[in-house]
Amino acid sequence: AIAFMTIPILGSLGIPGSTLFPPPEPPYDAFPYLFLLYLTVTCGWFVVQRLRSPAVVRLMERRIEEIHERFTHPSRVNSLAIEPVEGTVISKQEQED
Repeated sequence: AIAFMTIPILGSLGIPGSTLFPPPEPPYDAFPYLFLLYLTVTCGWFVVQRLRSPAVVRLMERRIEEIHERFTHPSRVNSLAIEPVEGTVISKQEQED
């Protein structure tokens, strides 16, 4: 299964000298590496956030769990207490719910 998942990576990076997976022509050859850099920076940002302010990460995890709960148990949606963020506009329909 892992070998099967490496096919898109080989297609993106290419194999020098290969006719099946040739390396992309410039400037497209830089895109996979730029995406890898983007992923590294983003993951690094989350690590820094977790170290600097674990309360924010716990809040993010709690909100993700609330969203998961909302979609796995739609009958209990009204029982969840979801507080609006300060400065957001709430429609009349949302206020009635």
